[in-house]
Amino acid sequence: MMHYQYDYAPHDGARLFFVLLLLAVLGAAVTAIVLAVRERQSRQAAAGTAPVGSTAAASDAMRILDERFARGEIDDEEYQRRRSVLRTT
Repeated sequence: MMHYQYDYAPHDGARLFFVLLLLAVLGAAVTAIVLAVRERQSRQAAAGTAPVGSTAAASDAMRILDERFARGEIDDEEYQRRRSVLRTT
């Protein structure tokens, strides 16, 4: 009579293969996320829509504030107050 063994345990080589495969998939996912974020930031910089808090966004805000003051939309007190807020952020 033949005896069959049903509890299968993968060999160490197979375990190592699957661990390396998992690490490769995770590495590819992290790399894809990093590249996507960099691409988005470069597109925003090229389009002139830099994230809030960046130097480009602050200079755009200061330019708009200067234009509003020059058109007379805001008075000197409001202009100085907003200008000091922009310089601190």
